[in-house]
Amino acid sequence: MVRFLVIFITFFLLVGSCKNDTAETSSLNSLVLKDSIDNWISVATNPNSSQEQRLLQLSKISMVIDTLSVDSLKANYLSALSLAYYKRQDTINFLRSNKELEDFAIKKNDSTSLAEAYWDKGAYFDLAHVAKRDSAYYYYSKSQKIYDLLNDGLNSARLLRSMASIQTAVHDNTGALVTLTEAIRILKPLNNNEQLYQMYNTMGIAAYALDEYDEALDYYDLAGQYLEKVKLENANYAGLENNIGLVYFKMGDYDRAKLEYDKAFSQDSLFILRPALYAKILGHLAMTNLKLGETASVEDDLTRALVIRDSINDLEGLSLNYYNLSLYNKEVGNKADAFIYAQNSRDLAQEI
Repeated sequence: MVRFLVIFITFFLLVGSCKNDTAETSSLNSLVLKDSIDNWISVATNPNSSQEQRLLQLSKISMVIDTLSVDSLKANYLSALSLAYYKRQDTINFLRSNKELEDFAIKKNDSTSLAEAYWDKGAYFDLAHVAKRDSAYYYYSKSQKIYDLLNDGLNSARLLRSMASIQTAVHDNTGALVTLTEAIRILKPLNNNEQLYQMYNTMGIAAYALDEYDEALDYYDLAGQYLEKVKLENANYAGLENNIGLVYFKMGDYDRAKLEYDKAFSQDSLFILRPALYAKILGHLAMTNLKLGETASVEDDLTRALVIRDSINDLEGLSLNYYNLSLYNKEVGNKADAFIYAQNSRDLAQEI
């Protein structure tokens, strides 16, 4: 592969030399190389490509990207490379390519590319297995400020929602509602129904955390209205139904909560599309059945949810799962197991 790339790059350098290395030829070389990189990116991001194929294409892009003489192309491909490594959860290569993009954007005074670099870095720190929320919020905020200066309302609002999600995670729910209100103010004139669905869904989460259950249901109802206007994967309906189920659970209406969780499970391919959400709903359904006195499947469901969360390295989910297993074993009189699970939950929570 390396020999191929050396020949490939040398060809363009020779062409440039024959033309006295003019700016026009340099740009032409970049445009020709662009076609190859586009093809490599297509293969690298195709879910049907093998892992070996994806890694090979990403490696090719990394090796030739510095030969590009057109700044806009280089910025675009650095951004695409950073995002591809982020999606692969390849920490070393993501941080390297993201830093390259950030440095290049600062050097070229490219605000859009810099905003993308900060956004990707915020998303990396926001990953469940990284969970450095202070860093995630910091980079989301830096990116949002740039988009705001660029009058890019859509991306500014999307980042405000990401910031609000972190605020809810660290229990600043009042702050989250303020942030989301600003995001909705920006979004409404844009008529972006998908983003409005996500905004109101997150507002419901914040209101729920503040024990404002009627308000939470109102926000979820609005989220559902916007969700009906767009075509999204069924997992979005499952997530909304799960959130509604949580509200009814907290209100003590366990029958209605179970109904919502059952509706969530009826969505096609949920386990395949969103295993973390599937495990979350399974755990919630198990605890609802425990409240209803229907204990036959509770331990099996909690154990299955635990296995799924462990397989995807969902540390926060694992901690909650251990806690729920502790509650279940305490309920059925297995005090020793309840103590062990409680310890596991506490130890894992301290790790995060």
